Amino acid sequence: MRPTANSLPTSGRCVGSRLRPVVAVAGLLLTVFAASVDAQELWIPTGPTEFREQDPPEGGWWELLDAARYERYAELTRGRGPALDDLPPLSDAARFGIKFYFDETNRHFVVDVGDDGGYILHADLNANDSLLDDPPRELDLEDGYHTTRFVTFANETWEGQERTYPLQLQLFIRPDIDPDAGAGSLQFLWDVQTLRRGEIHVDDAVTQFAVFGHLGVYGTPFSAVWFDLDGDGRGWVDPKSDERFLMRDETVTIDGRAYAISVDRYGDQLILNPLGEVVERPSIAIGSVAPDFLVQDIDGREHRLSDYRGKVVLLDFFAIWCGPCMHELFHLTDFYSEYHGSGFEIIGIAPDETTRLRAFQSESGLPSLSAIPIPTWPIIQDDYTGKLHRLYRVRAYPTHYVVGKDGTIIGGRIDRNTFEDELKQALGLPD
Repeated sequence: MRPTANSLPTSGRCVGSRLRPVVAVAGLLLTVFAASVDAQELWIPTGPTEFREQDPPEGGWWELLDAARYERYAELTRGRGPALDDLPPLSDAARFGIKFYFDETNRHFVVDVGDDGGYILHADLNANDSLLDDPPRELDLEDGYHTTRFVTFANETWEGQERTYPLQLQLFIRPDIDPDAGAGSLQFLWDVQTLRRGEIHVDDAVTQFAVFGHLGVYGTPFSAVWFDLDGDGRGWVDPKSDERFLMRDETVTIDGRAYAISVDRYGDQLILNPLGEVVERPSIAIGSVAPDFLVQDIDGREHRLSDYRGKVVLLDFFAIWCGPCMHELFHLTDFYSEYHGSGFEIIGIAPDETTRLRAFQSESGLPSLSAIPIPTWPIIQDDYTGKLHRLYRVRAYPTHYVVGKDGTIIGGRIDRNTFEDELKQALGLPD
């Protein structure tokens, strides 16, 4: 069941900034504030850690390896990373995963087929390269995915103190069928994002919020906060929602007041610092006019998004080190070659160093990416905290925005099976 507005827990009342004693309410420690509102920080406590309870993201999926491929990988990396040496009895259908990272340690795992045809997870939770002391877990079938959730703990020294904090993780397994070859494989994704929710009480206004953490940590530039600014209880599941704010976005306007946003490292407190001016924030929702910009590409040529009116523009936020981004170039170069003459444009935006981007786009390319098609469209260098990343609230790669002929955002993801039909429709071309 996905949470609704009525299911959000009340996590305390914040109506000012002078602290009173800490009190316990419904099992939570809540800080109660005095009644007057002034220009000081508001510290709002959050509720317990929860799973997101939503479909997994489109990006970030990896292929599980069969036993032979895993053995080759383990031999190549032996001594430089994990390798499963002690295994329980496995079937020929067992598949191996090599990316299971938390507590600053990568672990490996196995997904096998059970007697009933379902999937079983063997994960090296204690990172000792053995699965003999890790109990197996059955995966459940939910909404077309095979999945399991569990809680473990991580340790770190932060600001001179030892801290143990909970990690909630969820594994998703899905089949990946090649429509041309008819062959299939298994893909996996570890969802390590959790949330903590609460309410902001200022005067008579109540605003629900949720802070999102990554691997149990919340106060980083990658962290996000959802504010229910319109009071409908929705929008928190959409990473591109206009009600989602990254820590680097810095400000939010609630009931006409502007605040600087921060969250403590472990998500215990949302901190709002009142500002003197309200900061406008353009919408990036589908149907909104795409925020305009004027920037230079890596060759020094200027590009203003509004100058592309009358064309369909794909804003492709990518990184050279991003495997899915590089794989995607095979499809994007085909689409660009086929439809550029009909008014299809691509603008690539990447955080990599300009010299590396120029080498990537040159005729010689990068030796390590010799098999990857070279993009011929403009590329703009923009850091993760840069102007365009902030304007379009980019938090992962690849991220896409499709801008229609009239300058409005008409799409936000690329599906190789449907994008061509969507592109032809946007260009006004016949099926």
